[in-house]
Amino acid sequence: MTKITHYASTKEIYGKSEHFDTFSSFCSFLTEQADRVYENKEDNSLFSLCSFQGKRTNDNALGTDLFGLDFDSENNSIEKTCEVLDEMGCNWFLYTTHSHKPEHHKFRVILELSEALQSPQENELLFNHFNQMFVAKDIVLDEQCKNMSRIWYLPCSSSTHLKCVTKQSIHKQPYEITGPLEQELLNKEKWDEYERAQTEKKQERLAKKGKKAKDNAKKKAVQNFQRSHKGVYSFCHFLMVQVGLGEQEVRELYDTLLYVPGTGTKIGEFSEAIKSLRQKGLI
Repeated sequence: MTKITHYASTKEIYGKSEHFDTFSSFCSFLTEQADRVYENKEDNSLFSLCSFQGKRTNDNALGTDLFGLDFDSENNSIEKTCEVLDEMGCNWFLYTTHSHKPEHHKFRVILELSEALQSPQENELLFNHFNQMFVAKDIVLDEQCKNMSRIWYLPCSSSTHLKCVTKQSIHKQPYEITGPLEQELLNKEKWDEYERAQTEKKQERLAKKGKKAKDNAKKKAVQNFQRSHKGVYSFCHFLMVQVGLGEQEVRELYDTLLYVPGTGTKIGEFSEAIKSLRQKGLI
């Protein structure tokens, strides 16, 4: 049994569930909708390919055996897409959207699946599978329409002159998803493992870089202190030997000068010491 949720407008958040005995009967319903004409697409109603436990959110989405693909790129064509769909050997339904033009094909495809998707995560894995398949054929899918809770406008014609185009294949079989899901899950696990390894390598590089930077900073600080220390020592030694300043005065000045490059707490004393030396005519 195929289930969808019908919405009167984009503002409706709960919708109404509708059931179809077969995929074929669902396609008949969509074909009937395509005959309606809405110049403004907002006047049309919408549908989701699954039902919900409560309001329409990804987390509330229930299992569905339908899968939708959206085609908006101007390089896509209905004919080429139908060829790929026929190669897939499954049941499908295609209809053009309200903004479709002969020079720019815009359309959607709904596939019947071999079993119901049970979660938004499975839905995303299957989208990745189809995306790779169509990209290999130079056909672009709209990645913004890959979430399970996506709602779409029902088929309709934009005017009496531009009818909604529908195509279908309903006498084959549902698309088998077990193998593709397992492969995509394996691909995801490999990718996650690769990303973890890359993250660990990056953290290791940053740790080494951080340690090296810290060691360099410490080494530079020691060098700066040593240069400062030697400069102060040479200056004070000059004052004591050449100028004749007393040993006690030189030691006090030495201690004072060593504080200047650091916290600056003794800059006042340093200034007073220099002033005193100048008054004595020593410097």
